[in-house]
Amino acid sequence: MSDPPISIWCNPTDGEYHDKIIYDSKFTVIVKYFGQTLGRMDRYIVEDSFFFFKNSKKDLQYKYIGKVISVNKLGKENDINVFELVIKKGD
Repeated sequence: MSDPPISIWCNPTDGEYHDKIIYDSKFTVIVKYFGQTLGRMDRYIVEDSFFFFKNSKKDLQYKYIGKVISVNKLGKENDINVFELVIKKGD
């Protein structure tokens, strides 16, 4: 039996996390994504995860974007792991 799919939830904030969409085309989205402050759950930022995004904290619902097809660790900012996620839309 395989593990259930993982979902990554993302929203922009004005605090220590600065998640943002850096590229958006018809089929692909690239996101600069900040992991957790302590990094314990960063091991779940993996390919084949479902990706959800909302444009502001005031939005009531997250929007499903697609499946993560690539994860690149960019380093750290303010002691938080930063990732570049490539997402295939709609999968």
